[in-house]
Amino acid sequence: MQGLSEGELFLGLGFLLFGLVVGLLIVWYTLRTGAPPMPSTRTMRRMLADLLPAYPSGSIIELGSGWGGLAQQLALHYPQHRVFGLELSPLPWLFSWAKRRALGPPNLRFVRCDFRDHPLHEVGLVVCYLNPEVMRRVEPWLRQGLAASAWVVCIGFALPGHKPVKTIKVPDMHATTLFLYQPTSGTVSVA
Repeated sequence: MQGLSEGELFLGLGFLLFGLVVGLLIVWYTLRTGAPPMPSTRTMRRMLADLLPAYPSGSIIELGSGWGGLAQQLALHYPQHRVFGLELSPLPWLFSWAKRRALGPPNLRFVRCDFRDHPLHEVGLVVCYLNPEVMRRVEPWLRQGLAASAWVVCIGFALPGHKPVKTIKVPDMHATTLFLYQPTSGTVSVA
C-alpha cells in the first residue's frame, strides 16, 4: 500500500480546513442570532399551503430563511408577490442565493441582513421558523412595524402573547404546530 502523494495530502487538508471553516461559521452565527439554520420539511411546507392567507396585501418575508426551501415555496405559492428570504448567516444565505440564481423563481430575493433592519410597512405576510427565545425578541418588532392588513405565520413556536386565528398540526416526529395570526387595529396583536 502506498502512502498519499503530496497533492492528495494537500487536497485532503484543504477539504478538512474548508469543513472546519464552514462548521465554525455556522456555530458562530448560531450563537450570534440564537437560531441555527433549520430546514423546514416537505411535509411542513405542503401543510403550510393550507394555512396561508389567499391574498396578502404586500410583500412576503421569511425571517431567518436559512437554506431557502421555505422562501422558495412561498414564492411559488405567491407568484404575483415579491418574496424576500432574510438571512444573516453567510453560508445558508450564499447557498439560497445561488440556488435562486440557478432555479428561480423570479419573484424571490434572498437578502443577507439582520431581519430587524428590514422595513415592515409594505409587508403583507411574515413567515418564521424561529425558536421561542427569538420569537420573544421578534414580537415587539412585529407588533410595532406591521400594518393592520398583515398576517404572521409561525412554524413550530407560537408568537408570545397572541392568539392564533388557526393552527395545524404537522404529522411529523415533533408534532410541529403551524400558527396563523391576523392583526387587528394596526398591530399584530390579537390577544
